[in-house]
Amino acid sequence: MSATRAEPMLDDSWRIWRQANDVSVSYQRVKKSGALAIKAQLNINNTTPESALNFISQIDHIQQWMAFLDKAEVVAHHGQTQMTTLFEFKAVWPLSARQMVLTSEFQFTDTGFKIVSVDQQDKYTHLLNETIVSVPYSIWLLTDDKTNKSRTLTYTSITHLNGDAPAMLTNKILLRSMWQSFNNLKALIGRKG
Repeated sequence: MSATRAEPMLDDSWRIWRQANDVSVSYQRVKKSGALAIKAQLNINNTTPESALNFISQIDHIQQWMAFLDKAEVVAHHGQTQMTTLFEFKAVWPLSARQMVLTSEFQFTDTGFKIVSVDQQDKYTHLLNETIVSVPYSIWLLTDDKTNKSRTLTYTSITHLNGDAPAMLTNKILLRSMWQSFNNLKALIGRKG
């Protein structure tokens, strides 16, 4: 399984939206579609890669840090390294409730770990009854730089909230929810890490 992106994101095109206290959120426009790509980063020097993976992959932890999440449920396991999760989000003005289904594959790397998630709404239509969140690109990376004694957790995605709200408004909601989620994650890791 691999996340494919129809349009490449450029490493030097990221614009910082907000940055403070070990958390940063950046964005860039994807050229052809005009979609918003978002990258959030968190410095997590005081926790192990295994603990970080636990915080971002276990349902009980996800429900504590992901903004606007009403419910998350694993709907299928595919071996030891893949699982499919249904996410249900609360209505946030002016958006109605939303759902998304992602299959995620976990892999350890030389510098930490990588999680690639693929949108699976077409395979799980029987579970969906709200406006669908489309995620054509989603990847988590943990980079453990032993030389500089730094550990960074990065999440990059292209996400479409869909529905009738204008893109200008949904993009602001995406940026704010990513900022809130990563600050929630930082606080959770600080309490339990």
